[in-house]
Amino acid sequence: MIEVLGLILNYFDFQKLISPKYFFSANPGSAFKFYVPLVAFSTILIVLGAAILIYNKTKIKNYPPKNKFFNGLGIWSIIFGTFSLALIFFRYEGVRFLSARILWVFYLLSLFLVSFFYLKKYFGRLPKEIFKYESYLLKQKYLSKRKP
Repeated sequence: MIEVLGLILNYFDFQKLISPKYFFSANPGSAFKFYVPLVAFSTILIVLGAAILIYNKTKIKNYPPKNKFFNGLGIWSIIFGTFSLALIFFRYEGVRFLSARILWVFYLLSLFLVSFFYLKKYFGRLPKEIFKYESYLLKQKYLSKRKP
């Protein structure tokens, strides 16, 4: 375990990683090594977002708590996929300001925050909203037939 940690620490140059020049400097253009995995990741995000939206429209149909959750999740997936494709394009073409590493840091930070929010919502708030909606439907089924 200690040997693996030592290898990781030797691999990264932390002095370079914490310097502002590293985050704001011009990038290598099309020579960066993560081009293919990032394009694949971005494409998967866009396809996954479209699949979630189609699933929401075709399978779930009219169920407001799930519709609201899956619609937002699909839209955010498409937004993040499109934004990462734009960042990859700017880096590939060598646009100095729009290919800065700091934009990737903001992108990854926002991706993790939105992912955390949706995981928290999926495991915390969504079951409660489904329970409320089911009880509302049950009340409407039996209580709406009253005659005043």
